[in-house]
Amino acid sequence: MAYGDWRVNGPSDLSQWSDLILVSQSHRGVFGYDAFGDADFNAGKFDLLSDNNPVDGVSNLCPCCRDNLHDPAVPKIEGLDNELNLEAGATSYASVFLADATVSNEVGDAAGDTSTTSSITVGSVATGTINVSGDEDWFAVELEAGIRYVVRMEGSGSNALEDPFVEVMDANGIQLVFNDDANNSRNSELAFTPETSGTYYLNAHAWEDSNGVTSTGQYDLSIAVSQEIVGDKITDAVLTIGETVTSRIDFSGDEDWFAVELEAGQRYEFTLQGTGADGLNDPFLEIMGADGQRLGFNDDSNGTLNSTLFFTATQSGTYYLNAHGYVNDFGQTGTGDYVLDASLAEPIGSRTFQGVANFLVEEYSAAQRWAIDTISYSINGLTQGAQVLAELALSVWEEVSSLSFVRDETGNALLVFDDEESGAFASNDTGGIDADGFRIIESAFINVETSWDGGNTNIESYTYQTYIHEVGHALGLGHAGPYNGQATYGIDNVYTNDTWAYSVMSYFDQAETGFGNFRYVLGLQVADIIALQTGYGENPNGTRAGDTVYGFNSTESDVNDWSQFTLTEDGLTYLRPPSMAIYDTSGNDTVDLSGFSNPQILNLLEGSFSTLGDRADPNNPHYVNVISIGLGTIIENAIGGNGADTITGNSAANNIQGGSGEDELIGGGGKDLLFGEAGNDLLLGGNQDDRLSGGDGDDVLIGGGAKDRLNGDAGNDDLSGGFGADRLFGGSGNDT
Repeated sequence: MAYGDWRVNGPSDLSQWSDLILVSQSHRGVFGYDAFGDADFNAGKFDLLSDNNPVDGVSNLCPCCRDNLHDPAVPKIEGLDNELNLEAGATSYASVFLADATVSNEVGDAAGDTSTTSSITVGSVATGTINVSGDEDWFAVELEAGIRYVVRMEGSGSNALEDPFVEVMDANGIQLVFNDDANNSRNSELAFTPETSGTYYLNAHAWEDSNGVTSTGQYDLSIAVSQEIVGDKITDAVLTIGETVTSRIDFSGDEDWFAVELEAGQRYEFTLQGTGADGLNDPFLEIMGADGQRLGFNDDSNGTLNSTLFFTATQSGTYYLNAHGYVNDFGQTGTGDYVLDASLAEPIGSRTFQGVANFLVEEYSAAQRWAIDTISYSINGLTQGAQVLAELALSVWEEVSSLSFVRDETGNALLVFDDEESGAFASNDTGGIDADGFRIIESAFINVETSWDGGNTNIESYTYQTYIHEVGHALGLGHAGPYNGQATYGIDNVYTNDTWAYSVMSYFDQAETGFGNFRYVLGLQVADIIALQTGYGENPNGTRAGDTVYGFNSTESDVNDWSQFTLTEDGLTYLRPPSMAIYDTSGNDTVDLSGFSNPQILNLLEGSFSTLGDRADPNNPHYVNVISIGLGTIIENAIGGNGADTITGNSAANNIQGGSGEDELIGGGGKDLLFGEAGNDLLLGGNQDDRLSGGDGDDVLIGGGAKDRLNGDAGNDDLSGGFGADRLFGGSGNDT
């Protein structure tokens, strides 16, 4: 259908009108209608109201309208509104004006198929109106093959079209591409690259609801050659390290790729942020390899929606930076101007346990904690197996802090576990801020889907590690780095020891960080304990305050009993400890390695790591850095295994038994008892009054700097008292 806008200029003595109607003679419809005497004769525009009131001449008009029919005989004016001048003295109850409203190239209208005479040129804007439900305006446009064009349609004016919908049609009227909503709005925007040159059509209309009804209103339609950077590795855009570039994301789904040359081993920092009045509101930055595959990405950083991406190149060559907007749940991205920067980054270092704990508490996310010590929880939404894991996870946080957890069956629990949503996550509701600057957690929700880790609900599983991790969030701890959801080591970490070995809140396992062998974290790590106690303090009753045996022959029934963790390879069963920290506040405690066969490396010093367990690989026979000792923890005793063990004591009076194998026992700073037992052992007493007993085998005993007693026992032993008034007893054999 075709129509035009009309301006009705009323005479000065026209004092009262009830109806003013324009009728399209050629299109058999009521063209415009203004009732109840409110016509604006000086600026009124009367658009097509309906196709459903056919006018055959004037036979369907009411008698008063037929009596007041006027034929203004106003010629068509291309590209402009049509004017109608009413004569002085014209008074009427209702007046009808008959006119053919078709205007060639009228910006406000176009036919709804390939017969349209309306057109638009590249680089121009057409303003039109969707007047009735189902109205479509087609505009012919000449396009060149291989040129990328951007088509935009948006509501405009005081009667803006609420939900535009734009399509590109080929010469036969077949749809090629379309867009409904773009840029987080109801306006439409699309990019199109024709394969052949020729005539195409832009079909401008409104979105159709489930009842087949579309909205009406005015719109602006435009088409332009896209000036954006190519979103592929064929891009000719280049970014040099040390430079900054400003560009624009032109439409939803637009991606700008920049080639960048990087050197192996060098760490780089790339930032993408919106700029100006129409800045990109939620940037998303990716780094791609020479093959165009993604190597790393960042969405939000430093508490903002801007992106900061760190990357260390593994080999020299060409990489690509992909700048675009965040993709929402509807597959849409924002548009706007941005600044992309590339620079050299300082090599990252490691952090102390305290430094990692600081990050967990407040460096990436605001510090949070509960204002109460007793927290009610509900696990009714979990399967039976998952309920066990959830309560075990609560217990590992509870035993090292002032917190206690109480199950609530009334429906009023403050901490709720569930499994109905996809993925694994925790969310906290917070209120005010306490005197120490912590946001107060008022309630929390944890979800771990039933299919997580393949539905595995064994204690030795990633599922259990996940429950520990999510409870950490529910208690206020953040991640160990500036990431959430996904992360890549070497890109997203901001210190080298961002690893499971330091914190269960890390995203990176021991192997990928080069800090040890892959092993599930089945307890808290040292940094986790420090971080939790920053907000809640220590357990007032102590943690495992009695005489505790860790490892084999354990006094504990939880993960501290390592005999339950086995691995069968090639028909052989191997024993292995979990990845965790030993935290103990008092008692006379022991680490028992007697169940292991391969060489063990145990260090009892607080804050140290130990390499323990049995593995089938003869070149890597144990789990590197698998067990750590918590700060403030004193373990007095150690029992070796059946291999050639190395055991180092601490400042306490240690009792260390090497067991069979060629062991190396190092007493440390206390008055130690060292027993080499079977095998050719090396015993080093330290600077206190130590007692060293070689046992069977050709042993070497060195007393150190105090009053030591050395017993060579059986075998050809070598005894050296060191400084101090020492007593040496060779025992049987040819001793030195």
